[in-house]
Amino acid sequence: LNTVPTGPDFLPNIERLKRITLDLCEYSKVRPLEISPFDLNQILRQAVGDLPVSMQGKTALLKLHLEENLPAAHLDSDKIRQVIRHFLFHLLDPEDGRDCPVTVETRYLSDSKEFMICMAADIPLPADPRNLFEPAEYKVTRFRTGLNLPLAKRFIECHNGRIELDSRIDGQTVFTIY
Repeated sequence: LNTVPTGPDFLPNIERLKRITLDLCEYSKVRPLEISPFDLNQILRQAVGDLPVSMQGKTALLKLHLEENLPAAHLDSDKIRQVIRHFLFHLLDPEDGRDCPVTVETRYLSDSKEFMICMAADIPLPADPRNLFEPAEYKVTRFRTGLNLPLAKRFIECHNGRIELDSRIDGQTVFTIY
């Protein structure tokens, strides 16, 4: 008798397979941006709400510091939402498997007319941080697909943005997206 296993134990694996498939499709072809005005803080909240059900417990580890009254961002809202989700997968699901608080901050820099999303977590910075943005295979994590940060970087670069990476003395790794 051939049956497909179901139940709560298989849900995280099914969700991960779905994300891997969608990430591979997205990674294989660069699609044109669909620029429109949107509220960055609203997109950030939607990205948090988009996290899979099996990851909802980790969202309690998120601390959001959102600047009020941000001007409308003229970017591809879907791609920015994916960028945020990909970084959240990376930061909320560290390779050592522990629960890790994550702080997310939004800000508008009026001098440069840039939006900034800063994400900080108590995870170590790898010896060669450039490898973070290359496709990878993760053996321990439950939610990463190995394409999270490479896709995020691609979407940021399509918007002529950049990522800055910093390792703080207190052990936090900080990703700042402009």
